[in-house]
Amino acid sequence: MARERFDFTQLEVEFPVDVDEDIFNWWKDAIRKLVTKESQGKEETEQKVVKEEEVEEYLNKGWKSVNKLNNHECVVEK
Repeated sequence: MARERFDFTQLEVEFPVDVDEDIFNWWKDAIRKLVTKESQGKEETEQKVVKEEEVEEYLNKGWKSVNKLNNHECVVEK
């Protein structure tokens, strides 16, 4: 049985069995969705506009900085 190697965004996967091409493509797409941001994009995120001096406090709580709006405000996301 031949093994084929495919690159899923830097994740090499060996598919050890011979399967129908349509079934293989379905599995390949399902795996790709799990390991890329496409699946993460479906999760709801919370965003807040906070004062610039509060950003560090939010970052320490697990939030991430998204954008600086002006000299006084930034957008953070959880």
